Order: sequence, then C-alpha cells, then structure tokens
Amino acid sequence: MNQCDGCRRHLPIIDGIHIDFGYDMIGCTKNRYTGGNEMLNDEHYKTIAEIVKKNTPIKAAKYILDIRIDTAHDLADYFAANNERFDRAKFLEACGL
Repeated sequence: MNQCDGCRRHLPIIDGIHIDFGYDMIGCTKNRYTGGNEMLNDEHYKTIAEIVKKNTPIKAAKYILDIRIDTAHDLADYFAANNERFDRAKFLEACGL
C-alpha cells in the first residue's frame, strides 16, 4: 500500500517531488514503502557486474579474487531468485569470472 502523503493527496510529481501549488513541496516516498515496481533489467545487471569487477582487481591478492567470486555468485543467486530470465553465465562473465 502506498503511504506517501503526496500520492494520497493526488499531487503531481516532477522529478520525484510532489508539487503542491502555492504550498510546500513534498518528496515522494512511494518507493520507500512499496519497494517500487521496477524490475532489474540487463542494463542494471551489466552496471552491477562492472562495479564488482572494478572494485576487486583480478591481479590483487588471492583473497580479493575470492571476494569477487563470492560477491558475484551471491548477487547471481539473488538475481536468479527474483528474475526467472536472469542469465547467470552472462552476469558472471561480465564480472570477469
């Protein structure tokens, strides 16, 4: 259930802010309570994989590589559980594994 005061008052939204003409502006908190309706897509997965790869250099100490492997696999498990079309192999490859 959407508990955002601005949404309940049917105020228009511009860039995530409810505009109450002549009065204060209110930040929309709809996603804080509902979790949003947006599902992750390939661009999200690609960006997350790039972050994993960038922040765990492959030529670093062995434990850094272990962290990359564990992080990438944990994320892949989460994504697969939430999206039946998630391509685990493609994600792990993008992570540099």
